[in-house]
Amino acid sequence: MLASLHVENIAVVKSIDVDFSDGFTALTGETGSGKSIIVDSISLLLGGKFSPEMLRTGEETAMVSCRIVGLSDGNAALLAEMGIGPDENGELFVQRDFTADGKVRNRINGRSVSASILRGAMTLLVNIHGQHDNQKLLDPRFHLGLLDSWAENVEIAERYSALYDKMCAVKERIAGATVSEAEKARREEMLRYQIDDISSANPREGEEDELTKKRDILKNLEFTRKHTQLIYRALYRNDKGASACSLIDMAQKSVEALGDLLPDGEAIAARLDSAVS
Repeated sequence: MLASLHVENIAVVKSIDVDFSDGFTALTGETGSGKSIIVDSISLLLGGKFSPEMLRTGEETAMVSCRIVGLSDGNAALLAEMGIGPDENGELFVQRDFTADGKVRNRINGRSVSASILRGAMTLLVNIHGQHDNQKLLDPRFHLGLLDSWAENVEIAERYSALYDKMCAVKERIAGATVSEAEKARREEMLRYQIDDISSANPREGEEDELTKKRDILKNLEFTRKHTQLIYRALYRNDKGASACSLIDMAQKSVEALGDLLPDGEAIAARLDSAVS
């Protein structure tokens, strides 16, 4: 409940403190005594829009604050979802500061909060009944609770909610187990496919080295072609008048350059060397 209200520099009010009792409190007075200022100040605490015209004449700042006590467990849980908690005494202290240039600062228990958080929290805690001013009746979050309260089904609704939460938790566990089984089946299918693929390839010992050599030959095809042509011209189609030893030496160097790319390279190089000798 709203336990106390403090107002500074709003309209004609310099400073005022209002304490509310546990029961019914009535504010009375003649027209112009400031009753509406109290209601307007509470509206500001609920997130109402502040206008610089609301400032007391000659002042640069204004402030409204209140103390709220007796939070219900339900409201405390909803506030916790917003990141708001009561102090060590179970109370909330809400304050809004305003300046002449339109700046506003909102605080709950000393911590700055956004205007939307303030409005959400105060809508739970304070309700204004007046022309077009009722808050909870227009908020869909409270409609079901109001219906259950009118039908005296609050206890049944709470039991249902608890059972529903348990059912949802069980469904999540079942879904998790189902996903795990599906993942196992997918993994098994993939492994079987890989095993069949390897089996169909029928690999044999030493095959990888052979394939690597073939790959290297293909990668160096241009290099191989160049040196084989040099060898052929040196041994079979020379028309430049070079000596036989020079031609054999040229061919031998090309064979050595091919290295591992020529399967019988060492034997061919040895034969050419013996020819020179």
